[in-house]
Amino acid sequence: MAAPIRRPHDSVDFEAVVRLYPPAPEFFESRWLDEPDRLEQLSLGRLRTELERAAHIGFYRRLWAESGFEPRRVRSLDDAPNIPRYTVDDIRASIALDPPFGDYQGQSVAERHKEPARLFFSGGTTGSSRPTFYTPWDREVGGLLTARAYYLAGLRPGDLVLNSWAYGIHQGAACADEALYRWLGATPITTSSGQVTPTIRQLEIAAEYGAASILTIGDYLLHMARVAHEAGLDPKKDFAIRCFPVPTGGLGAQIEEAWGAPAYDSYGFHEVNYVAIECPARGGLHVLEDAFVVHVVDVDTGEPLPDGEQGNLVVHCLYKTGSAQIGYNTQDLARLYPRSRCACGSWMRKMDYFAGRSDNMIKLRGTNVWPEAVGKVATAHPGVGAEYFVVAETVDARDELTVRVESELAGTDAAGPVSEEIAQDLRAKLGVRIRTEVVAVGELDGATGRLTLSKPKRFEDRRDRN
Repeated sequence: MAAPIRRPHDSVDFEAVVRLYPPAPEFFESRWLDEPDRLEQLSLGRLRTELERAAHIGFYRRLWAESGFEPRRVRSLDDAPNIPRYTVDDIRASIALDPPFGDYQGQSVAERHKEPARLFFSGGTTGSSRPTFYTPWDREVGGLLTARAYYLAGLRPGDLVLNSWAYGIHQGAACADEALYRWLGATPITTSSGQVTPTIRQLEIAAEYGAASILTIGDYLLHMARVAHEAGLDPKKDFAIRCFPVPTGGLGAQIEEAWGAPAYDSYGFHEVNYVAIECPARGGLHVLEDAFVVHVVDVDTGEPLPDGEQGNLVVHCLYKTGSAQIGYNTQDLARLYPRSRCACGSWMRKMDYFAGRSDNMIKLRGTNVWPEAVGKVATAHPGVGAEYFVVAETVDARDELTVRVESELAGTDAAGPVSEEIAQDLRAKLGVRIRTEVVAVGELDGATGRLTLSKPKRFEDRRDRN
């Protein structure tokens, strides 16, 4: 007789999921409003449980042995910064040591028959893609956390929502679909990216069926607004969009201006889904503290930083079973705000909006420059769009940066003055001279991967390393 197959519904205790991680709207009527002491007690207990589980994973055993770390030493959340940290480079080393999956996964090849799993890969915007296994538990909790963000922004059961995330080897589109369908009671329309369903067709569907939102990257939302205007549609009047609960990439104000609907930012990454979400009171992103412990460390020394100072965000995930993320130095630049009660009523602490990546930092003539900061200044010029791409090159034995921006003025006499004005703005605000090029709309699509990647690439390092 054949061995029975263990299916997703056999692998997940849904009553436990809901009890441990309340979904919306129950979450916003309970844990969202918990006092700080209760939140911290919950986070500490879950962190210690995760440490015990991670101790059985080869990657963490090696990492902790090298540092002489013992999980039992974590007695309070103040001890979290003492947990050994790792970066994406350590993950790549793990893959090289134990190919092709690495020894950081929570399941061995021999154990994978015990329950179903999904395998997704990072988008590769910071190097080669990283594989991550997700158990049924991981998928359910991850979808539930994402649905919290959608509900907070204003989506409700029965809403039709375009899922315009690019379906591929990364998990962004699948997570959005699971959140809408399984945990919010909304109806996803899986259009995928413009390469799968042409942008104009997506707009026609959104208008005809009264879509309440479109889920994708901020850049594509602005592109959709432009295409709508070209087709004679008014994004503010011809659609029923109520909100955009998406990672805006710093384009929230432009999205709101283009569509006439609020955009609510968020922060997350490939391995863990949503870490922090924006509430209607704005002023930063609330960390989902029943699922994550976060802190900030100095980019150079790794020393813990006090609230308000910018550094690398370190994330400890409290719910994953397919692969653990404990002490992950994301190298994403962030700062934490002192804990206080938000105008929305929540005590869950806030972090600042995504500010770029520390590993993209370029020292240009003695000044630290981040590509994201360059892009923010360059695209603020009224003569250009939201797309940009920064290149670092060696010119005459000197490091140079060039930012390329898209504009409908490319190829006209007005392009030169616009380029010069942007260069002047960059020098005034960042303190260094940065070359500027104005290119045609759509010309950067290949470099950024805007239509195919889960998040666009913004930087390429072509410097001579010899």
